[in-house]
Amino acid sequence: MSTNLTTISNILKDQYLPALKNQITTAPSPFMELIKKVPLTTGGKITAVAPFGINGGFGFGTEGGSTPSSGTRAYKRFEVEPVDMYVDIRISDKTVKLANQSGALLSALDDEVMGSYESAKWNVSRALFGDGTGKLCTISASASAEGGKLTLSVNDTARLIEGLTVDLYTYATTASPDGELAEKNSALRVIEVDRSKNTVTLEAPDSAGTNAASTAVLNYGFLTVQGSYNKELTGLKAIFDPSVKTIYGYTKKESPFVVPLTVDANHLISDTVIYDAVKQASDYRNGSIDLVMMGDDAFRAYQNYMRDNNVVVCEKAEFVGGASGYKVLVGSRTVTVVNERLVPKAEAWCVDTSAFSFVHLDFDFCDYGNSGIFQLIPGTSYYRALLASYGNLICKNPGGCARITNCGEA
Repeated sequence: MSTNLTTISNILKDQYLPALKNQITTAPSPFMELIKKVPLTTGGKITAVAPFGINGGFGFGTEGGSTPSSGTRAYKRFEVEPVDMYVDIRISDKTVKLANQSGALLSALDDEVMGSYESAKWNVSRALFGDGTGKLCTISASASAEGGKLTLSVNDTARLIEGLTVDLYTYATTASPDGELAEKNSALRVIEVDRSKNTVTLEAPDSAGTNAASTAVLNYGFLTVQGSYNKELTGLKAIFDPSVKTIYGYTKKESPFVVPLTVDANHLISDTVIYDAVKQASDYRNGSIDLVMMGDDAFRAYQNYMRDNNVVVCEKAEFVGGASGYKVLVGSRTVTVVNERLVPKAEAWCVDTSAFSFVHLDFDFCDYGNSGIFQLIPGTSYYRALLASYGNLICKNPGGCARITNCGEA
């Protein structure tokens, strides 16, 4: 290994890694900043044990009469598998050989490292609000391919961004429950996202495409981040989305205690509606909601309500990642209200952040033995350093959350 590469390794480990570790577990979203970070200590399942109901050993009686029967408190055990998270950092052999001073090395590294960090932050944030499948969007029409570009109509662009490398899964038949990934449809680069038209353009060979049967709901397929299908964090969508049938080993239909309460805003989001959600979660599910995350339309409607009704803001809430929100008084409780683009546009997701834990190993570089943290990629002139972390998100009281629907203005 060259002296320069050794110097680059030391710079990455000593000057960049401590900041990256901290920022990746705080900056992705206000939710990530507020929840607990717990070290992962086992390669097995991540668990959370939560009390269910109250002790049943109480009863009134008479002097000399029978005393109550015992009724120990019940507990529910929630389980989730840890997932693998990686950040790829690359630097060319040319850069290694030409950068002879520490300052030049830092300059050469900065763009690459910060670009990788931004990608990690964006994807961790997205996965926190996913359901574990890693689906970014569904394809709502046949694809059009021309000049090495593939343009797709999709149902939603909130989880798409230019530069992302994605896999395009298609359905072989209308009855296929899961998509299939053809080799020609893997590792396609997003080059344009048109949010007004709900389309995404991929850099792809002309042979790439959906080539799939339409389902009853005109779903021609879906996109995931490269290699990530069914490998992502068990995020908040797994809790809040009614179409997700199981969570933490429990079937929602048979286990209502894992299902968040639902409050209908009837297109009139207000402090009263939020109060109803917070109060019901507290009264019936032992939830202490302190964070309300609103989709774009819901937050716009709430801001209009605040302006029209002169709602008093206790204070502004500022977060590491640059987001801001409001701390408002809801009944006797102060809750933070923020805009979160990854929450469905007309919904608000209300959570007790103390019930959530991000259980993980800190991001650290994979060590390749004699070659240190860098390895020459076969057939290229690039060296690769790989950051890795392992873990998942878990909640000990998913039923103590609340979902507010129909928050957008009519």
